Amino acid sequence: MRGIVDKGVIYEYHWLFTENKMLEIELLGLEEQIESGATAVLSHAKSRNSGNAADTFDEYITAKENLERRIERNIFRLTQLRAKIEDMFARVRSPELRCILRMRYLKQVTWDEIAAKMKTSRTTLRRKFKGYVE
Repeated sequence: MRGIVDKGVIYEYHWLFTENKMLEIELLGLEEQIESGATAVLSHAKSRNSGNAADTFDEYITAKENLERRIERNIFRLTQLRAKIEDMFARVRSPELRCILRMRYLKQVTWDEIAAKMKTSRTTLRRKFKGYVE
């Protein structure tokens, strides 16, 4: 069977996965800023009787909520893509080729590392694999 694996789906999965990791780091930083600055921001706003500090705090909260929603959407899409990828892999009859596909496209293991783990040459490995990816 040829052309079972759609690289576009796999690339989208990896792109979203990477984006989500960056968003999670950004969210952690924002949460730290909110926690460390919340008391200072609120007391500053009260002492000055101005809405500027409170507005800034509200902007942080809004940014945090937006990041959380974006992460949730990405997780939902990642779940869909993972199911699609697993479905593609399930159509490969050879357990050895399924193993190669998972290592290469889900775990991002290099061809040389896969060849070493499977005790074969890179050339033999690529020959077995050829034609399964579009």
